[in-house]
Amino acid sequence: ITHRCRFFKFNMAAEITAPPPTTTMENRSVVHRRSKTSAATTYALFLVFGIGSWVTINALFTELPYLVTRAPEGWRIAALISLTVQAANLGPLLYMALRRWAKHRYPQITGADFAAYATYAILVLGAAAMAGLAATWKVTFLIGDAMHSAPLVMFSFLAAVADCTSSIVFWRFAGSFRPLHVSALAAGEGLSGVVATLICWVQNVSSDTPRFTATVHFAILSGVMVVCLVSFHLLRTTNFAAAERRVATDDDGTSDGAVSEASLATSSSSSSEGPVGGGYGDLYARLCVKATVDHHPLVTPGTHHHEAGFAENGAVAGPPPINNNSNNSNNNNSNNS
Repeated sequence: ITHRCRFFKFNMAAEITAPPPTTTMENRSVVHRRSKTSAATTYALFLVFGIGSWVTINALFTELPYLVTRAPEGWRIAALISLTVQAANLGPLLYMALRRWAKHRYPQITGADFAAYATYAILVLGAAAMAGLAATWKVTFLIGDAMHSAPLVMFSFLAAVADCTSSIVFWRFAGSFRPLHVSALAAGEGLSGVVATLICWVQNVSSDTPRFTATVHFAILSGVMVVCLVSFHLLRTTNFAAAERRVATDDDGTSDGAVSEASLATSSSSSSEGPVGGGYGDLYARLCVKATVDHHPLVTPGTHHHEAGFAENGAVAGPPPINNNSNNSNNNNSNNS
């Protein structure tokens, strides 16, 4: 009994002191493997991507000194653009309504996929609005008894819808990455005002003879939005950006391009070997059974784990049956003696 008790304790000590299985950690290291190059590139892409959030609205207001001297409304055009931007706050409400409708109409589309499609639409809409302004900003229509810059107001509204909706869509995508890149998105949003101001500074917009017209100004902004669109596409599709992702579950229970915990657990359990079973769960179960074996009155302490508490496949088994024949023989021996 002493020998078998020592043997059992030796096995349990070996299992407790053995290093934890490396299958899960290896999978995590593959998913989260990062290098300085991939981190820096992803950070730069998030900076560019963040510029596309508010650059068009900032550019509209910085271009006002040029527009008010050429639009038939004069300084009233500034008030019209301000009202247009405020009305564009309906964009987030429209996004949430479409998301709810798509969730019931197309249940196979996850929340992360819908947000990605919406991000593409926002960036394309911003680029198209700037291109429309470049072509039609000086076109006027007779409305009532006065001339009005209807295309200017209409395309300003579309650009404002894209920018206002970006506030709830861009951050969702950034949330599936490391916190470092979330801060990059915030920095990019701040740089959107800097970019718009630099373009107007180069244009020399407040002078009587600017270096280029509003047509060129809006065309440059359309190109900036295209660059932001390319940055977002690279963040979604490239391997170096995928290495910077973290496990993030959306409202539908799926992850936006990240490896889920369930898949890692499945991979760990399917590839584990040895009597321990490849995880802490089995080891915990073995410790519980050991305590039962040591304190159960019907089980001999120190019984080998294949005889008391464990089946051959590593699963937890019940206590061994009582050997009545052995007890009878012991009683006969004591009577004879």
